[in-house]
Amino acid sequence: MVSCKSSEGIPHVQKKINACFEGSNQIEVDEKVEFNEKTKILTFYIGISIKQSLKKWEIPLKELHSSDIQYINEDYPYLRIRFPERKMIKYYENGIENDSLNQFLYPLENYCFKDNEVKKLISNLKYETEKAQK
Repeated sequence: MVSCKSSEGIPHVQKKINACFEGSNQIEVDEKVEFNEKTKILTFYIGISIKQSLKKWEIPLKELHSSDIQYINEDYPYLRIRFPERKMIKYYENGIENDSLNQFLYPLENYCFKDNEVKKLISNLKYETEKAQK
């Protein structure tokens, strides 16, 4: 896994998302993220840890095009990661693979992300996606 020392790339994404929770009693139910540098899989999860997760989404950055990482605001702001023609996102519930999906939506809570931080988050994800292709 990658440390969060940098303010760029995946470390920045991890730091911002993992620091976002509504209250101390919500830590186990808010989404968190980890990145496996070796496999280039970005994993969003809800739970105590990636291994003790209630829900988990594994997104293979090697297979993703950076243009498919988008900001959408249809009644609520979201980060959308999608595979337009394939179901590449593995979805797990309680550690059991449940489905394959073609998109993942991450809510961009205004108590965690200011407008400039949303742009930086998306820019860093796009950068890492392009880097994973090489």
